[in-house]
Amino acid sequence: MNRIKELRKNKHIAQGELADYLGISTQAISLYERNEREPKLATWQKLADFFNVDVAYLQGTSPYRHAMDGIFSSQNENKEIPVIDQSELDKLLSRFDENGGQQLNREWQARQDRIKSEQLTPILIYLNTLNKESTETELNFNEQISDISLRSQLLTIIDNLVYVASNKSLEHNKLLKEISNKLKNESINIITKTALAEEQQNKKNSDD
Repeated sequence: MNRIKELRKNKHIAQGELADYLGISTQAISLYERNEREPKLATWQKLADFFNVDVAYLQGTSPYRHAMDGIFSSQNENKEIPVIDQSELDKLLSRFDENGGQQLNREWQARQDRIKSEQLTPILIYLNTLNKESTETELNFNEQISDISLRSQLLTIIDNLVYVASNKSLEHNKLLKEISNKLKNESINIITKTALAEEQQNKKNSDD
């Protein structure tokens, strides 16, 4: 669950005000807050900048508003390391190992996800072009696939598939064909389900 509604209410602003800032409709903000529509990647960044938080925190995938939050004690709001004796220092380092190390790992992963997300962009643009040429359908995969973590996973999958394809062993060729057939079947299932859902929705609208 994302934190758009929570942060908006904390700022005491209405959905319409946030919509005006982003240049979108109030209805879109409402859908974002209910997780019924996924914001575009650029919209996530605008929202994060507006609320002064990391995108990962806004999307609900990180418990920290910023990269270094949680490493220092909540009692030390100025993030200054106090003068302490060795026993207290040991406790501080222990707490850092338990909490800070985990947080640094999460932030490192978030940073890698953002890098991979950016690297995926030209690939999706190229696929948009291929899809338009073959089906004459206007799609924008960069807008449709906006979750940074999902984009990172997708690039990793593509990297792995390219590696398998580059190895000319029979075993790898067999594996690649199995993956291709599996994805093809899943794609057909998704297209069929989507078409049926649209048909039912159109029938419902005509009945109404």
